[in-house]
Amino acid sequence: DYWYYTYRYNQDGTPDVSFGNNGVSTIYAGNQSKNKDVQVQNDGKIVIVGETEYCTGGVCGAPQFIMMRLKTNGAIDSTFGVDGKLLSSDVFGTSGLYAKPERVLITLDEKFLIAGRGISGKAFVARINHNGTMDNTFGNNGIFSDTATYATLVDLATDDLGNTFALIIYYNQNNTV
Repeated sequence: DYWYYTYRYNQDGTPDVSFGNNGVSTIYAGNQSKNKDVQVQNDGKIVIVGETEYCTGGVCGAPQFIMMRLKTNGAIDSTFGVDGKLLSSDVFGTSGLYAKPERVLITLDEKFLIAGRGISGKAFVARINHNGTMDNTFGNNGIFSDTATYATLVDLATDDLGNTFALIIYYNQNNTV
């Protein structure tokens, strides 16, 4: 699909009609888009990660990283990233094709940890500032990339000290676990 659909429900399970259009926010996300994870900030804004086939650097059709932030009413938050979105090129530069985020976490200091399968099939964890810029105090220019090829992230966690934990699956050369 070309759209990310985000639903918000009231405590009793009924659609929250004040959110989006009768409880559903619909935001264009590019060809073959797939939502992967969602988190809600303390201020009620919604952060979504997934993959898309946006054209980047003249290359079209490759799965790419996409992250969006929505306002509390379900509209795109244009104060985040580039008009409310971050794409592969915003996170990984021109070499970021085929990056697929799987998880997003919001840290105690209101930064975002994004993790998944990145460049050359290597698992990655990226830390992004509240405004959608890379946190260059983390990893290499905001990104930790595992050294093993053919790996993917399974889950992500943090502790009260700010440490990051990642569960990663490694595949052998035949792409089997």
